[in-house]
Amino acid sequence: MTSEHTDRNWTRLIGSRVSRRSVIRGGVIGAAGLTAAALIGCGDDDDEAPAPPAATAPPATATATQTPIPTEVAVRGTPTPTPTATATAAAAAGTATPTATPTAEPTPEGPGYALEPAYDYIGNAASDGAPFAYGWKEPDKLPVPGGIVTYGTSLIHSSFDNITSGGGLTQSANTMVGDMLIGYHHGPDFNVYQMEINPDFGLATGWEVAPDGLALTFTLREANYHNVAPVNGRALVADDVAQAYTRMQNGRQAGLLLGLESAEAVDDRTVRFNMSRPNADILVVAGNRETPIYPPEVYDQGIADTTPIGTGAGILDKENTVQDQRMVFVGNPDYWGGAPLLDAFHFDTIQDSETRKAAFRTGQTHHGLPGLRTEELDAMWESVPGMNVMNNPSLMGILIFAVNSNVAPFNDTRVRRALKLGMDVDRYLAIRYPGQTWPDSLPAFGWPFYSDVYPGRGAFGSTGAYDPEQAAQLLAAAGVEEGHKIRHRSPAGFTNPAVETELLFEDMRALGFDPEMLPADGAAFSTMYYSQGFSDPDVRDSEMIQGWSTAAPTANGYFWENIHSQSSTQHFNIEDPVIDDLADRQFGEFDADVRRGMFEQIINQMNEEAYWLDKVPASAGIFIVRPEVRFVRFHGPYIGIHSFWDWGYAMHKTWIDPDPPEQTLTVDHRG
Repeated sequence: MTSEHTDRNWTRLIGSRVSRRSVIRGGVIGAAGLTAAALIGCGDDDDEAPAPPAATAPPATATATQTPIPTEVAVRGTPTPTPTATATAAAAAGTATPTATPTAEPTPEGPGYALEPAYDYIGNAASDGAPFAYGWKEPDKLPVPGGIVTYGTSLIHSSFDNITSGGGLTQSANTMVGDMLIGYHHGPDFNVYQMEINPDFGLATGWEVAPDGLALTFTLREANYHNVAPVNGRALVADDVAQAYTRMQNGRQAGLLLGLESAEAVDDRTVRFNMSRPNADILVVAGNRETPIYPPEVYDQGIADTTPIGTGAGILDKENTVQDQRMVFVGNPDYWGGAPLLDAFHFDTIQDSETRKAAFRTGQTHHGLPGLRTEELDAMWESVPGMNVMNNPSLMGILIFAVNSNVAPFNDTRVRRALKLGMDVDRYLAIRYPGQTWPDSLPAFGWPFYSDVYPGRGAFGSTGAYDPEQAAQLLAAAGVEEGHKIRHRSPAGFTNPAVETELLFEDMRALGFDPEMLPADGAAFSTMYYSQGFSDPDVRDSEMIQGWSTAAPTANGYFWENIHSQSSTQHFNIEDPVIDDLADRQFGEFDADVRRGMFEQIINQMNEEAYWLDKVPASAGIFIVRPEVRFVRFHGPYIGIHSFWDWGYAMHKTWIDPDPPEQTLTVDHRG
């Protein structure tokens, strides 16, 4: 099936031309993503894409390398029922229309899912300089039901009310208990370079998009809520989805849902999004952990903070859940996707890093190691020889340190620039990743949004030169006195400064500042970060805070939600009319080249004003799991499907192998 369209600008993603099988690029659903959404279920599979080439190793210079980002299938699935294809302005005249690729049929003798990615996940990792491949090949075995997977986390418990709380374990509950409207593809075969949407995994089996992008209509599957009071296993209906989105529009998710005017139930199985303006990223947002569908009863009865109930694969076991010690989810026997293979999933809070290592080593946990140096990783392999490890591509800096730009003396641009000039990124990399050329120091904006190739660290102003002499001159000109106190608030669970934090503190001390790590306090951090306390002079308790790059793996996640002064998910108290204007204009811009230009202007303004101290090394993007755990994978593009929060996406298909391989399946590039 193909269609003729006239507006070529809607045929392009933010950062790449639309190819037949490449709709989402690096987590972006551009206007073409809406086209693919409208055409879910159309056949026409005559144009298979070849396997993508291996990437070129990123250099530490400003010279761009011709590194095509590998992409696989961006919209997958075998949706039922198939929606009528509605033409959108997203495809150009003469351009082949992207179509969905059916999920592979399971083989009778195999596990029922693909064993490894279709692209060159080994060669790309080697070319990128990653120590380990971007995945491993699963054993070809039939899944075995039973068992418990345990994740050892440093996070403590917070409210389950997703509308008011963004705590780490709140997010974990979202993916365990709740289902999202849109499904993200997951499993051993997914592509670490991109987000993929797959109607086989979400509450919507198909959807249509109006030609102007101002209406999206979703067909819902038959699903039932957990058999827990007060819902008692009743059927999901469209009005539940509409009410959930209305609540989220008035809660923390308001920034994520920018452009959504209203959600309404057309009938019991059909939901319509009415948009005040097109939002190219809305489908990715509708699959994100921030947007689970919970029934109105838990809000009507005031129990949303203690009793999460959804249609998901996991049911909260309140009897065996212990505050700040263990959170237990048992398998939902009535799950629409089939009863989970696991009996239960545990989140065990273990804040001491050495204790977490011991728990993993002895099999008390299956995942949740702290960051390990190479020698520590090899020592762990000696204890757990079948342990499996994969890397993810380094596409952005995850961690953001920010001083409050509206509090003296940090409201002086010279002081913020001095702090950034005083950060010695090469020292950070040498200490954090000794002997490695990967990962590099990257800004907190995913570079594939505004470049087809890795442009090298030198192209990013955020990772500019280390110049303590100029930093000292700026501080003197600004009148900053020796010994000025900077109180710092880290996320809950960081009882001591992490490596990156301590390195930053050392450079601050060299400039004459006196940084202080505040005691770990989950409630205080949630108030400061998730509840906008950092922006409130009557509430804030620190001059600096540590956070993350974005809540959603989308262009607007970076270039609106995390920087606009009116965003509910902007945590750093940035108030800049130039940033706000650019963020607003890019949001509604569907000419890819024009939008990219705005992205670059935003980055330049962020760097010029030094709002973020984002020169710390990019995340190594490593996933480590015990040998008996099958199926589940995580990737790191733009905080996509992440092991911190997103185990629930794969809860119903993850299983424990009673006879795992004795040796690792890891592909180790270190020689």
